[in-house]
Amino acid sequence: MAIKKYITQDFIEGRLAQLEDEVKVQEWVGDFLAHEPIIASFIFSDDVSILTEEEKELYTYIVASIWATIARDHYESANLTAEQVSDIEDKNWNLFLEQKKDSFRKKLDAFYKDFPQEDLLSIIEDLLEVDLIDEPLSPEGRDLIFIKGKTFLDLLIAE
Repeated sequence: MAIKKYITQDFIEGRLAQLEDEVKVQEWVGDFLAHEPIIASFIFSDDVSILTEEEKELYTYIVASIWATIARDHYESANLTAEQVSDIEDKNWNLFLEQKKDSFRKKLDAFYKDFPQEDLLSIIEDLLEVDLIDEPLSPEGRDLIFIKGKTFLDLLIAE
């Protein structure tokens, strides 16, 4: 597993507190881009262009939050190929689309089953519900941000 141990909620909250400054968010994103170019090309691929500017900012914050929580202390690169990255994203989209639940939140239950880093996954879910942006998220933007964020975690956890 690329992440060496379970990341606790307390550790996550400490790292998130460090991201209250936009400069820190950009520093963590830059660190991520420098260390994982293949994953970065997936994270910031063309499909992100459907997001509004505010959704892109939220998405960037989520990416920085995940990376800040994992990098340096807990992460060892799995050296994934572009094809492996694509396969993981496809599996997440398929699981999401298979869910016939009424609400977005209920659809996410399937992603927690057997997921080894539940507190990390909760970062994405929680940040999608916090009022960090002025306009409400579009359903398409919300879905895309969740799936790409979940896939990002899967890529960082991959063996």
